[in-house]
Amino acid sequence: MRWGLALAGFLTGAAAPAAAEVSIVIDGDAEAHFILECASPGEEAPFRSEGHPPARYQLDGTDLDCTLRQTAEGARIVVSVESASGNRSHLATSGAGSVLRFVVK
Repeated sequence: MRWGLALAGFLTGAAAPAAAEVSIVIDGDAEAHFILECASPGEEAPFRSEGHPPARYQLDGTDLDCTLRQTAEGARIVVSVESASGNRSHLATSGAGSVLRFVVK
């Protein structure tokens, strides 16, 4: 598996996947801050990124187990996840220390 990363419309990283299987979009208050970690079976190191909304990540893989930690006090984060099959989930959180965990099969 390869981790591909697109932040706020700009493609970064050495090699992005040809077709992303999972899209994670993070919106919310500009003062919000988060840490996103996603792991997949067989990968030595998890994908990890820190940032502020808006952010967009495209991850290539299956069985992704992701955790998003909110680190800013009093700010709201809204997460939208879409799998290759078109399944969509929406999650929201606010407050420092709150955690969202989601698994994409």
